[in-house]
Amino acid sequence: WKGTIISQWAHDRNAHAVAVPVEFLDITKANLVGSKSRFISSKDNRDSASICLIGSRAAKEYFQFREPIGERINLFGTYFTVVGVVNHPADRKLASIGNINDLIYVPHTTGMNYWGAPISKGKIMEYDLMYVVVNDVTQIENTSRRVESYLSSTHKENDYEVILPFELMKQQEATQRIFTVVMASIASISLLVGGIGIMNIMLANIYERMKEIGTRRALGATRMDILVQFLVESVTLTAFGGLIGSIVGVALASLVSQYADMPTSVTAYSVVISLVVSVVTGVAFGSFPAWKAASLSPMEALRRE
Repeated sequence: WKGTIISQWAHDRNAHAVAVPVEFLDITKANLVGSKSRFISSKDNRDSASICLIGSRAAKEYFQFREPIGERINLFGTYFTVVGVVNHPADRKLASIGNINDLIYVPHTTGMNYWGAPISKGKIMEYDLMYVVVNDVTQIENTSRRVESYLSSTHKENDYEVILPFELMKQQEATQRIFTVVMASIASISLLVGGIGIMNIMLANIYERMKEIGTRRALGATRMDILVQFLVESVTLTAFGGLIGSIVGVALASLVSQYADMPTSVTAYSVVISLVVSVVTGVAFGSFPAWKAASLSPMEALRRE
């Protein structure tokens, strides 16, 4: 249903109100925001209570920085009290109705009594959207066929559509695989270019420090000592770069979530992996310069200087 919210902070803004059952959060995997939020109870549904919940993004748009819990909003001339804020971490959509974080939710019976056919014996309730949840994912296709068979036997006209999320999931997985391959290719090329840059820097560093290498070797430093020294320098350089990159990445993810309304997730695992890859890159591309430095004899190094 389309409605208009009229309140002290948001005037004449278009909104979508949806009548939902008490199982809505379990079906959609959405969450409540704030300790004061509550969802629709069985009593609210039984009594057709004039309460509502509002999506997290809609709450920011309509109430700005004010606390929405306890406020009243006007939908089609009827005032509803806000009792909670709903948020879906993946920004999921409710089919063609809209995004979960942008909608307003009222008890199922309330919506039917106010905007649909009043609920009473002998009356048929009209539904715009119905979710069917299966306990076993392997039965999705079988359940879909049974639902479609039932609808075809009860509907004279083909005024319904059965959308099987399994096919959408497979399509999404294929798209995700392509995206992963592309991102992995870009990351590999970036690592290769960065590694070559590290190698060149370390080689130039060796030629500039010939006297230091020759002096250390003349004073008793072994080839292993020189090798370890330059390897440590290479790893330190790449690890420091990886740390800066991780900090910048976390900051950018936070900015995207805050200002672009796109959910992002940064885990400790991904940060650790990035640091490990940085260290491995330092070892891989710093080994050749370190070996070159360790291979120099003291006399050769001092003669070049």
